[in-house]
Amino acid sequence: LFSKPFMPWQDTAQELASMATQRKLSLFLGAGVSIASGLPSWIGLLERVEMQFRDDKMLGDDCQWDPLAMAEKLDEMARLGPDKRGHKASLKKRTCDILENHPALPSLLLTLLVSLETPSIVTQNYDQLIEKAVENRNVAERKIRRYNHIPTAPKLSVLPHNPVKGAAQWLLHMHGCTKHPNRIVLTKQDYDEQKDILGGIVQANLMTSHLLFCGFSLTDPNYLRIVQEVREAIHPT
Repeated sequence: LFSKPFMPWQDTAQELASMATQRKLSLFLGAGVSIASGLPSWIGLLERVEMQFRDDKMLGDDCQWDPLAMAEKLDEMARLGPDKRGHKASLKKRTCDILENHPALPSLLLTLLVSLETPSIVTQNYDQLIEKAVENRNVAERKIRRYNHIPTAPKLSVLPHNPVKGAAQWLLHMHGCTKHPNRIVLTKQDYDEQKDILGGIVQANLMTSHLLFCGFSLTDPNYLRIVQEVREAIHPT
């Protein structure tokens, strides 16, 4: 991704396929893989929370569409008082409730990505679509193994909240997940408290695999920040 940015896409695809078959490919999945399932983008999610407090969407313009600034404003609104319906809840709880109440299923894109069976997946997404996609992977094969009483190893260890010893694959929710609303990373303060986590994870992944980014906008400030931190992890000064 960083050393060969101008390779023809056919050659890149072939190289990635070779890495995947050798289990040398790891995934870093962004909001795009969840948007394909009908879930809102990060800003769209914040706008839905905003609409719980007022009738017009003004926060984006007021904050120059900076999601961290929008989250700070919404966090203050949620702490100061109830919403239009008189309901009082934290920003994190409201955010997770929106995702939990959305009847989303894994998209074709996400299903194909997890079918690569990479040794590790890292995501910033709060939703649990990756877990659902992995659970639906190779359903027919699992049924045959159960019918023939052939034991299967645990498929997925979900970090940090549900580690599974001996799992064939691990998934890291870097920013938390909807099962633990109070622990998700959403505001600038949250980001500052966990900013050193990415470097260690990326360095560990790069020792054994190639990191493939998918579902990020190339103009997303959050993505650009991640890319810069990845570059620093690869070539520390």
